[in-house]
Amino acid sequence: MNVSPFNLFSAIIFGLAILNMFLTPKLYSISRHFSNLRDQKTKYWKHHHFFAEAFYLLSEVEVVFGLWLIPLFIGFTYFYSWNDAVQYLHSRDYTSALYILVIVVVVSSRPIIHFAEKILEYIARLGGDTPGAWWLTILTIGPLFGAIMKEPGSMTLCAILLAKKFYPFKPSCAFKYATLGLLFADISVGGMLTPFASRALFIVAKKWEWGIADMFSMFGWKAILGLVLANLLYFFIFRKEFRSFPKTLPVVEKEQPTPPLWITCVHLIFLTLVALSGDHAPIFIGVFILFLGFHRATVFYQSQILLKPAIMVGFFFASLLIHGELQGWWINSLLQDLPALGVFSLSFAISAVADNAVVIYLASKIPSYTDIMRYVLVAGSMAAGGLTVVANAPNPIGHAILRPSFGGRISFSRLFLGALPPTVIMATVFWLFR
Repeated sequence: MNVSPFNLFSAIIFGLAILNMFLTPKLYSISRHFSNLRDQKTKYWKHHHFFAEAFYLLSEVEVVFGLWLIPLFIGFTYFYSWNDAVQYLHSRDYTSALYILVIVVVVSSRPIIHFAEKILEYIARLGGDTPGAWWLTILTIGPLFGAIMKEPGSMTLCAILLAKKFYPFKPSCAFKYATLGLLFADISVGGMLTPFASRALFIVAKKWEWGIADMFSMFGWKAILGLVLANLLYFFIFRKEFRSFPKTLPVVEKEQPTPPLWITCVHLIFLTLVALSGDHAPIFIGVFILFLGFHRATVFYQSQILLKPAIMVGFFFASLLIHGELQGWWINSLLQDLPALGVFSLSFAISAVADNAVVIYLASKIPSYTDIMRYVLVAGSMAAGGLTVVANAPNPIGHAILRPSFGGRISFSRLFLGALPPTVIMATVFWLFR
């Protein structure tokens, strides 16, 4: 394999960015250390403040890949030219990053959350309206909403409900990480019900002519089976812990007045328009501007817009896209001459650290792939979507929303362990029924 110096350089930068991401919990601890020194108001408090903010910036998962674009851009200019580097940035499609930003804001609005909460409440009542029934409903029905509002929308919804209904009661560390890992794993496979629910599948489904019926027969019912089995396993493991929660869980933002039905209907129209135009940035950005105006006009029935997390997650995804599309030279080289089990296993392993959408997109360019190879590529990549924050595009959304519930830092090793059992279950289902 003939490797150009820049390809090797870009791979090293990508690896360092991933390493930086895994070190963010430690960097956050260092930031807190300097914050405590700053608060003591010693004569060096300004220095402590600088280091506290610097390490806090480095500890933001959503910022990491953007920061590593700086040396990547310098290297691009050195090996090629400034114009080539700028042209590469301009040649990327940032529609999905903008869509993630918009959908997070719209879905997190109070009328949408209230409406979804009512739907899930009716389902939870079938289980007695208990904390266990609510937990099972959020993690089973919520990810399936991705077939309607796409993965980022369902992640936003589920993360907000878990943050408001379960995490405030200080559950055990094992429960917190198991729930987070299960959420990430469920959202990843929940996006396999339709060809447009997941960005990872939209491009290749169109290229390979996979319709809704094809997606459901190949992946959809298996995703539901794996999701239900994984949820029931964790429900059984933590069945006793559900007794520590209040018998009646709090309503999300109950202190605000209930939005009138007409406002909820208008928000649902906005959400539908954004979801339907998700591949056309000029349209959904225009809809978003109208949504912001309507939000301001009906502010008495609204919650605060989650603009900062939305911008951070959109920036994260755009940065990962720029890094990821430069890794095709080694990803394709590894995947092109393997048997089915090899493609399944390696796509699974690579997707855990390199975003399953990027892996699927790059590997889809391999001309020798048969139908079975395409299946195992997608199955392996999507099954691994819950193992890390970068494994699936919506994961940073859940990380941003739920991070405060973990004291400001989420351990990625514990997240990995929490997501591993459901991931193994889903990978097994996809492989056995290939």
